[in-house]
Amino acid sequence: MYFGRFDEPLVVLAPHGGTQVISSARQAADYLGSCWPIPGESGQAARRMCISVIKGLLHPKLAQRAFDRAVREAGRLPEGGPHPRTAPLTLG
Repeated sequence: MYFGRFDEPLVVLAPHGGTQVISSARQAADYLGSCWPIPGESGQAARRMCISVIKGLLHPKLAQRAFDRAVREAGRLPEGGPHPRTAPLTLG
């Protein structure tokens, strides 16, 4: 089974509080299918692209861009930034 790993994981708001890390087209398709807060074309298009990646028909980078765009449009990014890498390190 092909998961279509993303180049960089994306941290999104989880449906019941907190955050969730999405690092593959499979995870993004699941999130869009079960946790998506609003109807609309960008979320549907991103999910279709993720499914195409899972089937091996599309490069993961294209689905990653579509997912990122849909998440931003829906306001599903947590405060502090979209990527785990960009979060400041905390010690202690």
